[in-house]
Amino acid sequence: MKRKTDIPWEEFDPSSDEEFQRNLEKAFFEDEPEEQIAIEFASSDESEYDNFELYEKAVHSIVNQELMDAEEEVKQSDKLNCEEEEIISEITRSLAKQIDPELAVEETMESPLEEEKSKEALRRKRLKQIGLPILITLGALLLSVCLLFFTKAGQSLLIRLGANFVASKVKYDDGSGHKVETIPEITDVPTNDDIEKNEEDVQLSANNGTVRHEDYAVNILLLGEEAIFSGNSRGRTDVMMIATLNSKEKSIKLTSLMRDLYVQIPGYQDDKLNAAYAVGGIPMLFNTIELNFDLKLDGYCLVGFDDFEKIIDKLNGIDITLTSAEANWLNTTNYISNPNNRTVTAGLNHMNGNQALGFCRIRDVASGTNENNDFGRTSRHRTVLDAIFEKYKSLNYWDLAMLMNSCLPMVTTDLDAKDLETYIQLAKEIGLTKLDQLRIPVNSAYEDAYISKKSVIIPNLQKNIEVLHTFIFGSE
Repeated sequence: MKRKTDIPWEEFDPSSDEEFQRNLEKAFFEDEPEEQIAIEFASSDESEYDNFELYEKAVHSIVNQELMDAEEEVKQSDKLNCEEEEIISEITRSLAKQIDPELAVEETMESPLEEEKSKEALRRKRLKQIGLPILITLGALLLSVCLLFFTKAGQSLLIRLGANFVASKVKYDDGSGHKVETIPEITDVPTNDDIEKNEEDVQLSANNGTVRHEDYAVNILLLGEEAIFSGNSRGRTDVMMIATLNSKEKSIKLTSLMRDLYVQIPGYQDDKLNAAYAVGGIPMLFNTIELNFDLKLDGYCLVGFDDFEKIIDKLNGIDITLTSAEANWLNTTNYISNPNNRTVTAGLNHMNGNQALGFCRIRDVASGTNENNDFGRTSRHRTVLDAIFEKYKSLNYWDLAMLMNSCLPMVTTDLDAKDLETYIQLAKEIGLTKLDQLRIPVNSAYEDAYISKKSVIIPNLQKNIEVLHTFIFGSE
């Protein structure tokens, strides 16, 4: 848009503008009265100067008029431009008013998505903030686990912690505080194989003065206590087994000592082996085994029969195979104390604790290995313990830890944390994969007899000692 200062003055040149010529003619000939014009041009006496002055005035008048018209035109143009700008601004404001609600609606429609994006961004930010500490922590834990499980020092630490855990759970008792009290003896009915003898007729050549103990073999006595008729006193150790950890042979062995073995009890008359615990507790039983079998024991673990039943239940039962005679006996007698559990059958049975305990007590029916009396009963003990061992091997570390946590309080022992650490380390080095078994007395090294109204087994101690020591310590 052109302003006042931009007026093209060249347009007003009189010599080039036809419009100017016409206006000049009008000024001289149309606008003035005819009389005046005639006078002016008729007077030949006036000077040329006067004519030129008149002409100049006319030109100035025309030019001024043109300038005024141009200036007015510029003003009108500016006014129009301002009005146009105002109109455009008004249109813009109107459009903005119409668009703003639409934008608001669009923003409202997009707000959930935007909000979700904002939340996702916030979550990512938080993850970044906590991610590094978590990664560092997990890395440290992983490194700790690797150090614990895959290094010798770490494994030793784990074993020490495990031993302390076990020691804190079991009931510690060195056996010295028990009151000596004899409980009523259960009278046995003699069989056709029993030979009735007097006590003085039996000569036991026990202990030749060489009690054996080797550093590479640890012997722990495992006991099952039957507390029937005992009241608050000790019961009888109807289950007696020696668990051996032999680091030289890398083996774990289990020796059953039959409860009816007729042995010498220090300070008492000869009697069944299980009577030693009843009259003198653990110390008396240790001394009796040492005296008769030339073997030094390293410790003991004892479980009551009631707790034994609970331990089987915590293992969710064990698998036992029965003969038809055994199944019939268990279903028709009170060996299984709960009548609701007298539902076993010939063949493989998944037994609970109450059923397994009844199976362990059978002595009047031949076992699956065709053993009778206490031989059959002791054989069943080993069968049950072997089933427990197999069930234990199938457990993962977590389940085993949970089982130990619930079962260890039922165990009484004289082993302290240091002993447990040593023996756990030894068991780890050996590997718990196979369980070798032996029964004492061995075949052809005993005699059945009936003494003082009790059915007993008179062992040939020398032969049994030789077999026992070879089994536990290995061949020379």
